[in-house]
Amino acid sequence: MRKIEIATRVVAAVQVLHCVCAALFACAACQKLNLGWLGAAFYGALLVCFLRRWDAVANLMLCAAIAVHAALAVRMLSEGYACGFCIGAAIGCVALVVLRTIQFHGLLRAVSIYLIPLSLVASTVLGWASPAPQAADLSQSVPAGSRATNTVKMVVFENSECPYCERFRREVLPLVQAICGDTVALTFANADANPAVRVTPTILLARGDDRRVYEGLPNAQMLIREIGRMHGRQ
Repeated sequence: MRKIEIATRVVAAVQVLHCVCAALFACAACQKLNLGWLGAAFYGALLVCFLRRWDAVANLMLCAAIAVHAALAVRMLSEGYACGFCIGAAIGCVALVVLRTIQFHGLLRAVSIYLIPLSLVASTVLGWASPAPQAADLSQSVPAGSRATNTVKMVVFENSECPYCERFRREVLPLVQAICGDTVALTFANADANPAVRVTPTILLARGDDRRVYEGLPNAQMLIREIGRMHGRQ
């Protein structure tokens, strides 16, 4: 059991370093609400609980951590992008839960009880702290004349330091252009110039009064389907 305690403390320390790296090296434009420092402080406090053997507090904090990571995972899936730092932190959190469950068999039961309500709270807080941009907030970026044509306007809000923007240009955009061709009018815009943009890339599709915003790195097929829907082709 002593080895389990040591392993738990080591994983918690790694989590602190991982979150610090996320705060320092993650693209700030990709996530203007930088959760890296919050994560480092949280896992630092958790490490102190492990060292002082405040087991009840540590187990409750782990329940909250699982809920937050679950909320972030759902958000990434729904918005079509993936953050390597968030995924790595979630894996570390699961490792901590497994190690603590070996020590405290009741922890797994506590996680199962509190996961859903805590995840709902975490999702609400994340949504409040970093709301997704609305199509209306980005409407001024749609090129003039979009209402008078049958072309779907695609405005890509990007940042020069954003690795996901580079991936969008390299991996996603060629597929969209190959399938949709001239039915899409592409425009790039500076994300820093629009306060409504929280995550890069953010893609705005517009045709007439029809607007759709995709926050984060999107799936090419998802964009192609939406462009087809805007043209009336299901």
